[in-house]
Amino acid sequence: IKLLHLLSKELLEREILDSEEIDKIIKGEELPPVSKVDPEADKKVPDHVQKLMEQHKQKDTAPQDEPN
Repeated sequence: IKLLHLLSKELLEREILDSEEIDKIIKGEELPPVSKVDPEADKKVPDHVQKLMEQHKQKDTAPQDEPN
């Protein structure tokens, strides 16, 4: 039961455990600290994606030629 509690604690903290991390927990070893990611980093759109989005937006708003 203690092992299950350790696994659940780490899963709550990390959300995902790979096989190496599970092995370390089973062996009683400490896992390295979770790296803190900038929460705004996921919201930032890479420049190349932003450029594609702008091009697509311009294409969608460009006047369309009507067929004769």
